[in-house]
Amino acid sequence: RIYSMAKSRNGDLWIGTSKGLFIFDTFKNLEPIVALESPEGDPVFPAVFAIKPWKENLLVATAAGLFVFDPRSAKPTHFYRTDEDTEPFEATATTDLPISRVWSVDPVDDEVFVAGNQGAVKIDMATGRILASSLDSEASGDQPIGHVYNVLALGDGRVFLGTEAGLVE
Repeated sequence: RIYSMAKSRNGDLWIGTSKGLFIFDTFKNLEPIVALESPEGDPVFPAVFAIKPWKENLLVATAAGLFVFDPRSAKPTHFYRTDEDTEPFEATATTDLPISRVWSVDPVDDEVFVAGNQGAVKIDMATGRILASSLDSEASGDQPIGHVYNVLALGDGRVFLGTEAGLVE
């Protein structure tokens, strides 16, 4: 099952599937990328829901969190939820993410907006810090939105969220 595709600056086609991240390179070879790793360094093959080029990297939204993947070095940075049971969420490292399944991602300069099963957040990629941990908390009055399936940042300060409750700005 193919969930997403993106073209890198060098023309490679990146494909996100239910079995992980693949590359269809300029030589017409389809190859799995096994460089996505768990915090312990073990290879993981999470479903890849969205891929967005960002600077020289790829932002990869997966069932195991967000990966910032550098195709040149094959070194990913992994943002993930460390403790599913802790509420409210408290980051214990710069790569802690309050979302365990990431379904959508949209970059604007050094800010990356992330949407998933526990809402939406904004990350300052220059520092790795989460700037806004609940973009959806008051979008519909006092009712939290819950799952955020898509995020679109326009670059003018406006962010749109596709949620169970509909479209939220």
